Amino acid sequence: VRQVRGAGSDGSLLIGDDSISDETECRFMVRDDVAAREDLEDTIKRYSLEKMFKGTGRPLLSVLFACGGRGEGLFRENGVDSQAIREATDE
Repeated sequence: VRQVRGAGSDGSLLIGDDSISDETECRFMVRDDVAAREDLEDTIKRYSLEKMFKGTGRPLLSVLFACGGRGEGLFRENGVDSQAIREATDE
């Protein structure tokens, strides 16, 4: 994922860093609260299935690094990610 740094008056874009050349195919992504919630739910479902089939039981440790771009600005409420993780790991 690369950041768009600017746009020229001729319609050109300055994207990311020097690792992107003129021939590099780029795809733009837009994240919204619905897609972010669905992605979080899918990740938790995969975790739950993996835990069920491996029979490893309750995890010893959970670490959540929440992105500053998520939270109230994305979901219009605080703690969505942490609450979902808490519910998924609480038995």
